[in-house]
Order: sequence, then structure tokens, then C-alpha cells
Amino acid sequence: MKANIMQKVQRFGGAMFTPVLLFAFAGVCIGVGTLCTTEAIMGSLASPDSMWYQCWNVILQGGWTVFNQLPLLFVIGLPIGMAKKQNARCCMEALVLYLTFHYFLSTILAQWGGVFGVDYSQAVGGTSGLTMIANIKTLDMGMIGALESQEL
Repeated sequence: MKANIMQKVQRFGGAMFTPVLLFAFAGVCIGVGTLCTTEAIMGSLASPDSMWYQCWNVILQGGWTVFNQLPLLFVIGLPIGMAKKQNARCCMEALVLYLTFHYFLSTILAQWGGVFGVDYSQAVGGTSGLTMIANIKTLDMGMIGALESQEL
């Protein structure tokens, strides 16, 4: 039984590794993009109206894709690593389940957010506790929300 649990933990760890593989490339894009768009380092070359800044800003913003969409990447990446059969179908089902959960949660917060201490009228980000996931205004649960959806 102990070996069986260890195998499941190793399988889960391997599944978690799938989306994490993207971190290195995204991190390099963000690091170099930030370096090249910082006036304190690059001087007037990094002025926001310069072509230099604008080109590097495209790379910088593209690099944020992985970190901005982290929950979705885990929702898709975990079934790829965990499914023994038909992992493509598992990924689609996980994504639909995750998005459906957030539509439900969005509607609950819009109707009864005050009961739960959430002011749904606030803008996303900051201290509101709200975020946008796939254009759905919902509770910010970060990566934990993506992991929890795998249990449902």
C-alpha cells in the first residue's frame, strides 16, 4: 500500500511538472524584456515612445502569458500527466468543468457576494480578491483553484 501511495504522489508530481516546463522560457522573456524596457538601465533608448521600447514591450507582455494564465495551464496540464487513457478528452473535460465552476461562482458572487464578504462591484485585482479567468469575473484562487478542480 505504501508503494501505491508513493506511485500516486510521483505521478502527481510528474503531472505538475508539465506546466512548470514553461516557466523557464517565460521567465527569460520577462527578465530580458524588463531589462530592455527600464530607462534606469537602458537610458533614453528605453523611452516608452521609442521603437526599442515598443519592440521589447511586445516580448515582455508575451512572456507574461504563462504567469497570467497559470490556472488554465494547470487545468490542462494536470490531465495530460495524470490520465492513463484518453488524456486529450480528459483535458477538454477538465477545462469545461473549470470554466463552468467559475461561471457558477461568478453568478453566486454577483447575487450573494455580500453574504460571503465579497464586494463583486469592485474592480479585479488589488485587494478585491477578484480576478478575470477566460473573461469571467470570479474569485481569485490562483493555482489552488485549478488544482482543486481536478478533484471534482
